[in-house]
Amino acid sequence: ALAHNGVLDNDISLRKSLHLPRTRIETDSYIAVQLIEQKGILNFDSLRYMAELLEDSFTITVLGDDGNLYIVKGDNPFCLYFFPDCGLYLYASTEEILRQALRKIQAPLGKNRKIPVRCGEILRINQTGRLDRETFDDSKLFRCRYPRLLMDDPYCRSFPHTAEGPTHLDELKTVALVLVILGGGMLLLFSGRSKKNPFMRIGSGLGALYNITGYLSDILSYVRIFALGLVSGAMGMVFNLIGGMVYDAFDQVEYHAHCAGNEAERNGHGIQLDRRHGV
Repeated sequence: ALAHNGVLDNDISLRKSLHLPRTRIETDSYIAVQLIEQKGILNFDSLRYMAELLEDSFTITVLGDDGNLYIVKGDNPFCLYFFPDCGLYLYASTEEILRQALRKIQAPLGKNRKIPVRCGEILRINQTGRLDRETFDDSKLFRCRYPRLLMDDPYCRSFPHTAEGPTHLDELKTVALVLVILGGGMLLLFSGRSKKNPFMRIGSGLGALYNITGYLSDILSYVRIFALGLVSGAMGMVFNLIGGMVYDAFDQVEYHAHCAGNEAERNGHGIQLDRRHGV
């Protein structure tokens, strides 16, 4: 039995690249089952193989035929309690959910002890309650794609990942900076090419650079007009909706329904046209 909490975004690509059997099951969690079946055994090695191929976010629990419970902790939240008095383990996605469940159970389980489980760990709990741990490389998980968003996530473990190179955004910024410098240099040098005096030519270039601010004002002006059109369209849809609601309210009297609905739409669109004319 396998349970998965999270989202996997490379399940389809893994099926194609590893030539896994086709299936009608569309859920992304089934790729974990197929990867374990590919190894033909359920142990730390097969689970490590599965976890290091998956990308995005997950926490997976697997119950084997021998009664061993495996917990593969990715960057999704997970909380595990142990009750020493009765030798019981209970887990849920968050500690709050687990506490709510315990309040509803109202069973005399005794004091509990929270078992720390960090991102990148694999736990095995056997039938006697013994707990063993191993680890896997979690470098393909969601938190490593967006480290600024999840760098303070208390559920995540700080694995020693390799230093990341420049991102596509950094490369685009570099290209944009080079283009801006080249464009500014061409304006500075060639805007006053009709003037023979080099100082006058440079002065004309500086004036051309200053005139770039005019393009920014034009862009802002057209953006304002575009926003006004969007707002006007949204208000028109709202007034049409109000007219339809009024018509439905007087549906039993057809004449009054038409009058009331038309009046609501006409007044609403009239207000909108007056607003646009004022702007």
